[in-house]
Amino acid sequence: MAVPKFQKMMAPTLKFLFKNGEAHVSKQREYLVEYFGLTEADLAEVYSTGQRRIVNRAAWALVHLRMAGLVRRKGRGIWQITEAGRSYLKEHPGPIEYSDLREFPQYVEAHAGGNKKKVPQKPPIGTTDETPEERIASASEEIRQAVGEDLLERVRDMSPESFEQLVVDLIVKMGYGGSRKDAGERVGCAGDGGVDGIVKQDVLGLDVIYLQAKRWKSSVGRPDVQGFVGTLEGKHATKGVMLTTSRFTNEAQQYALNLSKKVILIDGRQLVDHMIDFQLGVQPAETFTIPAIDTDYFDPDD
Repeated sequence: MAVPKFQKMMAPTLKFLFKNGEAHVSKQREYLVEYFGLTEADLAEVYSTGQRRIVNRAAWALVHLRMAGLVRRKGRGIWQITEAGRSYLKEHPGPIEYSDLREFPQYVEAHAGGNKKKVPQKPPIGTTDETPEERIASASEEIRQAVGEDLLERVRDMSPESFEQLVVDLIVKMGYGGSRKDAGERVGCAGDGGVDGIVKQDVLGLDVIYLQAKRWKSSVGRPDVQGFVGTLEGKHATKGVMLTTSRFTNEAQQYALNLSKKVILIDGRQLVDHMIDFQLGVQPAETFTIPAIDTDYFDPDD
């Protein structure tokens, strides 16, 4: 199974501390791994920041229990169940939900930042079983998908010449050709032999990537890829990138995988993903700095 949401971890965490009185966070995680039967693959799940999912969710389970006064932090990485936690567990041995914790005034007040006049009437924004980092990640992905769809429509509306220049700019943005101003060149024109652009990977242009751009709505099939490969053969080239605003058929993808030369296929969705990642045609709208506890400073043994 995948790593459970942190809300599912609250009850077993409280029971673990009830049995042991107090324990280091590493022991809490070990218990949760055994309790949920997590595999090595589950434990390898990480966020884009590199933080392990099990570490993040186990920590937030403790945070929410602490806000309700059921556990407290005793020392570096050491957590302890409170008398309130013991009493609560004896009366509520089942799962712990947000609605359960909201019975505690201090929990509700904690969500208001200590301001009793601004006590929230609902749980935090987002799905109630996600950590704040996960809610941010979900919102970021939602924005990325929306921007990607808009971006793809704009790319499809470009003229053939502009799209050819875009694919050259993208490959150079991705680092091919280094920092040279003349690394990429659009060459698409009548009689171009199926090549719309070239990117020189070295100063003398001895190592060249050939590009073909297809601003299509229909799928690109194997015959089209074969035609591009034939063009590469004619130029004695070993590297080629074929980009489209639509998609490649399964036959086309399988054909490209079995070639002796290196031919990369980039479909519409991948195209806009690369544009977003390398900031071509997009720019950062807003940057948020999210604080996180430096556990190496406070809990060197964690």
